Amino acid sequence: MEGQTQTYKLEDAKGEVVELLVQWLYTQTFDIELDLEPKADHEAIKKEFLPALNTAIELWVLADKLILRKLQNQITSWIILTRKANRLIPTTCLHEVYRSTGPGSPLRHLFVSHCARKLKTDFFLNLFVHKQIPHEMLVDLVAYFSANFVAKTEAEDDKSFHVEVMLFNQLPGAGANHTQEETI
Repeated sequence: MEGQTQTYKLEDAKGEVVELLVQWLYTQTFDIELDLEPKADHEAIKKEFLPALNTAIELWVLADKLILRKLQNQITSWIILTRKANRLIPTTCLHEVYRSTGPGSPLRHLFVSHCARKLKTDFFLNLFVHKQIPHEMLVDLVAYFSANFVAKTEAEDDKSFHVEVMLFNQLPGAGANHTQEETI
């Protein structure tokens, strides 16, 4: 944004995003078209939802640059609503969210919260193996888990960190003639 002329060049913004911004400036609403009716076909949901989500993320980032907090909050509400309606945790956009926002961004926090609360462990491992989670997000996830889960529960039982001690006769293939000895 130019300080003296109060102009901003939207060179990096896509046409659809600029149209939504202008719509919002005039009406204080935006309309990213998306059918929220439940669908049985998971692939059809992804095909429609993910492009709409990417547009919403781009609009949120532009609103952040222009300091349009009300628009950012409306987009955040839209993301939450559409995620719930489609029962999807979008992960294909994580690199874009982290590339386009800075540390402490509410948009980052939203995606960290959604992933932390809704994704299963094996899905996280798959995302990590296929490098679909940005390194910075892993750090944010650790902080989130620590603040929201670990620190708020009672400490684990110290015995949960010990290995199980088996008596000799409990070992596979141990005969009944042997005396009971502890394995080391």
